[in-house]
Amino acid sequence: MRTQLAPSLVTGVADPRSFNETTITPNFGPDHVHSWSLGVQRQISNATAVEARYVGNHGDNLFQSINANPLVSGLAASFPSFLPSNVTPCSAADAVVPNAIGRVNCNEGILRQRTNTGYSDYNGLQVQFRATNLYKQLTMTANYTWSKTTDNVSEIFSTFGGGNSLAFSQNPLNFTSAENGLSGLNIPQAFTLNVFEQLPFYRSQQGWIGHLLGGWGVSANYILSSGEPYTPIQFALNAETNGTGFDVPFNNAFVGTFDTARPFLGSSSAPVNQVGIYAGDACSLFGPTVGSPAIPNPSCGLAPTTLLSFNGVNSTGGTTAPVTTTKGVRTIVNGGEAQEIFGTPFGNAGRNIFKDAKTNISNIGIVKSFKINERSTVQFRTTMLNAFNHSNYSSVDPFLDDAGLSSFETGFGTPSVFPSNGTGSSVGKRQILFGAKVNF
Repeated sequence: MRTQLAPSLVTGVADPRSFNETTITPNFGPDHVHSWSLGVQRQISNATAVEARYVGNHGDNLFQSINANPLVSGLAASFPSFLPSNVTPCSAADAVVPNAIGRVNCNEGILRQRTNTGYSDYNGLQVQFRATNLYKQLTMTANYTWSKTTDNVSEIFSTFGGGNSLAFSQNPLNFTSAENGLSGLNIPQAFTLNVFEQLPFYRSQQGWIGHLLGGWGVSANYILSSGEPYTPIQFALNAETNGTGFDVPFNNAFVGTFDTARPFLGSSSAPVNQVGIYAGDACSLFGPTVGSPAIPNPSCGLAPTTLLSFNGVNSTGGTTAPVTTTKGVRTIVNGGEAQEIFGTPFGNAGRNIFKDAKTNISNIGIVKSFKINERSTVQFRTTMLNAFNHSNYSSVDPFLDDAGLSSFETGFGTPSVFPSNGTGSSVGKRQILFGAKVNF
């Protein structure tokens, strides 16, 4: 085996630092969580009780993925004021490997690192009502939570959907305070209800009437909760519009063909899925000619600072250039022109500022038990999943690149393109299941 691998073991052939590396920070350790709570319980009757609790926790040393040797040459050239005074891009003369040129550390190349730099905070009010064998037939638990969870990262991996849409920070030089915002786990309001009732009449099931009307039970659960947060992000709009300040080689290696750039904010009153793009960026993105047969890109004929509806431009492949205003869009593409207008490469859209559709699911079960003798019963069950046929979705598209599109799983900020069954044909429609069981 060593003989076969000998050509690859010759020293001086390749420097490992020229490869894409993943390391862990020195002294990497377990995460820490400090929790506290204060609760009050009150018995209402022999069968019922209510409880209210304040619950809080703080997590630190949480796991985070970072760009540990970011490319800063573009930032130094175009936005030098955003580069810390103690950071200088590595020169070609000092770089130990070619992919270290322009990076912070001349002794490393493209480097992803797992660190203990994450932190989180949770504060919540939790209220519960419990009933056990109420009126000798009803068991019920109802829970309501009102809470807020913040952090600077929710997971080391990206979901490219709801929750931890993109694991890496927008600014690789500030992955703590600049990333602090709502957590991907933040569900501010949640209500759940679980009920089981054994109907009281004809329990002994005497005679044919007793067998017909006795032995019925009903169970149900209900979930109503706020939608999952997500971050508006971009596939490659920044790089394709001559934006600056972002590490494309690192993104290609560890993020995918995605930008770590986040968009700029428009109007909070505009629909979430309405996106703007400056004409200069639309011209760069679609090129001088568009369509088939090719026509001049209408965006290129406008002043570069003209704000367009990206939904309209994108849905027509750049053949139209509908003009809009900041009041008509929720976000604006972070491209080269936008960076010049806003005077920064870093979009001001925060982490998890948008919410997916709420969860609203009711499940009902009906059970009928027939006594055969003292030891044997036959049980028939009907279960209705999503009994009231509410629309529920599995995720959301967080990519501005898909603004104006509406195909299956493709449509920025439009949950309906993510049906909960994942087939593109329904949106969590009611299902009715039947079953039977013999107990002996």
